[in-house]
Amino acid sequence: MSEKDVSLKIKSVKVMEATEKIKVVYKDTSNNKDDELTGIYSDKASPEFYTTMEKLNAIAAGICQFANEYAKRLHVYGVTYHYSKDGTMGAMLNCKMELPDTEQELVFSTPMRKCAPDDITEGLFLSDTAAKALWNMELETRKYISGKRAQVSLFGDNGEVIEEQPTMTESLEKPQKISATANQAAQIRAKVIDISKLAAETLPN
Repeated sequence: MSEKDVSLKIKSVKVMEATEKIKVVYKDTSNNKDDELTGIYSDKASPEFYTTMEKLNAIAAGICQFANEYAKRLHVYGVTYHYSKDGTMGAMLNCKMELPDTEQELVFSTPMRKCAPDDITEGLFLSDTAAKALWNMELETRKYISGKRAQVSLFGDNGEVIEEQPTMTESLEKPQKISATANQAAQIRAKVIDISKLAAETLPN
């Protein structure tokens, strides 16, 4: 997939921490289509996906004007994107914050912020750093749904564990297509491969 591929437009991405799955809502505009699709994937993403999302923690803290005491307890687990007719991107970050005294988490979303239309217009806009970080997250999400996954560790010829490496693979999950006028996006679940059985078959007796 080209980094300039605009046929896939990400609407939202969330890491579902309870199940370690990734939910993506996106539009496929290739071949003059305008289909909205939702996929829930069990495969882990590449390390770059998670590090890119982690960098959004500081962006969310800045938008919410949190002091360091609160910012260090905040982490972003998802992003909802919005695109105006001229293609200007806006985003709302889905966050969780630890509340140590209650042993609970505060779940909230930042206010929507858009990219500045130019260098002159004043207002509450995303900084250049924030806009770049959010576009990077959008790119990593497009790579993920196009097949970029984390390579699951297997055993080498001498029994040693091969270190995990990102790889480009064909996705085993088929996101369900829904028309642009549908009221709800259907969800699908991913096929699971039992790696322990695969490894056992490849080991010598």
